[in-house]
Amino acid sequence: MLSGYSRDQDDGGDSVSKEFVKAANESFQRHRGTLKKLAATSSTFAARLTALREQAGINKRELAIRSDLEPSFIGRLESGEQGPSWETIKKLADVLNVSTEAFRQ
Repeated sequence: MLSGYSRDQDDGGDSVSKEFVKAANESFQRHRGTLKKLAATSSTFAARLTALREQAGINKRELAIRSDLEPSFIGRLESGEQGPSWETIKKLADVLNVSTEAFRQ
């Protein structure tokens, strides 16, 4: 047995874990609407990025090279798997010769 460790402490650790999971679930439920809005925003951005890239007549690889981003990152942005930072939006807008607002339309 480890010094200073008892079975009672082990039970306490289990209840702390259960309480943590309960609190995390409650937090998720409270923020569910926000998460849905973020997902919708990400898919809107993804669709706009794809449309703007195609209108510019360039492929994902060319967009990545011109914007100094990884091609796989461009793919994740266009699929909605990942959202962009403000810096990324500015880079993409510059390369695509559009305003940053073009991604919101």
